[in-house]
Amino acid sequence: MVKKEEFLKQCQLDDGREVSLSDFPPNFVFGVATSAYQVEGASNEGGRGPSIWDAFSHTAGKIIDGSNGDTAVDQYHKFKVGLGQRDEGSSW
Repeated sequence: MVKKEEFLKQCQLDDGREVSLSDFPPNFVFGVATSAYQVEGASNEGGRGPSIWDAFSHTAGKIIDGSNGDTAVDQYHKFKVGLGQRDEGSSW
């Protein structure tokens, strides 16, 4: 089993490397995905019932840093903000 510190080190997003479009083949198609659990938040609002991920992430020791989707990025409350005002730091 990998130790917590080693696992987190392997998951670092900013390792100093830069990636540009020219690093990919000419016809490469980028794809992205997300899930409601990752972005919605508001886990106990709007008639939403608990999901299996709610139960899993609230079980001690299942998620290394103890995080869960109770708030996530809180899209449930921020949906009126619009793409022009997003605060996730993406430079689209």
